[in-house]
Amino acid sequence: MATVNVASPWAKPTSTAGALKTLEVLRARHVRASEQVLENADFLFASNLDVPKKLGDDYWAFLEQLTMAAMDLGRGPLADDCILRLEERFPDSPRVQVLQGMRREAAGKLQEALKIYDLILDVEEANAGIWKRRVAVYRQLGETQLAAEDLCEYLDTFYTDVEGWLELADLYSTVKDYTHALQALSHAMVLAPQNPFYVLQFAETAATNEEYALALKMYLRTAEMVESDEDGGFLHDANEVARQAWLGVKTCTTWLLAPPAAAVRTTRVVDAEGALMQLLSAGELQALDELAGERIAGGNLPDQ
Repeated sequence: MATVNVASPWAKPTSTAGALKTLEVLRARHVRASEQVLENADFLFASNLDVPKKLGDDYWAFLEQLTMAAMDLGRGPLADDCILRLEERFPDSPRVQVLQGMRREAAGKLQEALKIYDLILDVEEANAGIWKRRVAVYRQLGETQLAAEDLCEYLDTFYTDVEGWLELADLYSTVKDYTHALQALSHAMVLAPQNPFYVLQFAETAATNEEYALALKMYLRTAEMVESDEDGGFLHDANEVARQAWLGVKTCTTWLLAPPAAAVRTTRVVDAEGALMQLLSAGELQALDELAGERIAGGNLPDQ
């Protein structure tokens, strides 16, 4: 039997067997690859192959795969045809209803999509995918508060969803509610304590909120995490992460050594800065400032 090569993601289909295998592998690996899906599907249709007969029970998974690809690339009529076939085979199926909702989203019919998602959640309250789709629709509608409330309710059940906490932080940051954004990022760091990207994001958010003492602490933690990753196994762009961390350190030390006279500073921020200065003398803070400058200018960063 000839081996079908699917190693190259953009390899042109040259046979029906190869196209079928490529589509099968993409489904098994949960890889979206919409352009590749459509290219291989179009090849099958052009070959006059009886696709339903050839695929058997896998035909329905193929239609679902094809629907997603068609929506991604703006081929609405193809997506509608696939959904219709799935509806006929699986009436009242939540999976098909999800596709219906996504199709409404793609067509800009956001309120209709919301109604579909609400109906699904009435039956399947633990359907994580639908919770996230509803949050996405609220965001498209500009209903940031509703999106945040929905996501908080979702995270009460699916606490370990790190991406959910990151999205919640992004929602809060969008409306400049940085205090709640930092709280959301704290949960992400608890769930993934070895990920320096989340620590860096926390530091940047704190700095945006002018909490420079807290930001300095987290920038230094980021730099330490990156520079202790000796085998580079966790990071592919360690140099860039380290550079951002030291730039952040420089920003914080500059501000803490000579804060602008007109800066608006809450009691909480002033207290945090006071606590930091009890731990670090002005000289030590100056030394950190100089070290950050050296790291940035000299490129003394971890090897990738």
